[in-house]
Amino acid sequence: SQQPTLLKLPESEREQWLRWLDAGRRAPGIKAAFFTAGAANDFFYWPRAVQATLDAIPGDKNHLFAPNANHKVPLPGGTVFPKESPEPFTPTVFQPFPTPRGGKANWLAMEVPFFDFHLNGKGQPLPRVSVEKGGDPLTARFAVASACAVKSADVWWAKATSDVMKREWLCLPAAKTGEMQYEAKLPAEAADWFAVVSDDRPVTVSGDLIHVEPSSITGK
Repeated sequence: SQQPTLLKLPESEREQWLRWLDAGRRAPGIKAAFFTAGAANDFFYWPRAVQATLDAIPGDKNHLFAPNANHKVPLPGGTVFPKESPEPFTPTVFQPFPTPRGGKANWLAMEVPFFDFHLNGKGQPLPRVSVEKGGDPLTARFAVASACAVKSADVWWAKATSDVMKREWLCLPAAKTGEMQYEAKLPAEAADWFAVVSDDRPVTVSGDLIHVEPSSITGK
């Protein structure tokens, strides 16, 4: 039989589960450098839950949301599934490693440069995306800090929906407005958005998940 969901557990058991097993309750105590890569349509780790965890971590943190993906990252520096057709993406393995290290399912190629930098003191850190909050809620603005050349910068947005796994994320190429500043104009129906930035290693990261409140658009 299926195990009961957390909401179906008795109150005492639910509190025990949250106290001892819920990762979110431990997030404020994370002191090591933290990186998480999540598929935006995954059956686990939904973007809003991931963002809440990131918001609770006080230290060095970075992340990636992979739009329209479930349990894989079809982006530069992401997962590689050799048996799949290369369309509509071509996964890339981080070099100079000649072996599939970091290039199979359940691995991200860019985990190699991440751990090399934080554990071995080699190479460069992953890029960082800082979202400019405030102002026009339908203008997505963000800045990028990157030691490597930025190859692409896009904004992915989605309409409001209750079905996270079937949510469609649409891409808007971001226009460069400064040396490392970007922006894109969102449509009126946008409910959530995040930026996705890739460098030339390749490594891909995201900005925070931003929720567009209807009241901020209508003025109500």
